[in-house]
Amino acid sequence: MNSAFDLIDYVADATVRNSLELFATDPEFREIFDDFDTDRVKSILESAAASAKYNARRSTRRSDYARA
Repeated sequence: MNSAFDLIDYVADATVRNSLELFATDPEFREIFDDFDTDRVKSILESAAASAKYNARRSTRRSDYARA
């Protein structure tokens, strides 16, 4: 069964993948973050995604409780 949490995970993970692809292929994006290596960018994006997942899940739970 798919849930709101599955959607949250999918979107956060896709954002990381798309951002890493952008970092690897877009010269303008790469220039902005020129001081960062790929591993650092990946670590930062994964950390941001984990935080977004946590906050979205928390918000979803709150709205579910409010509806009950």
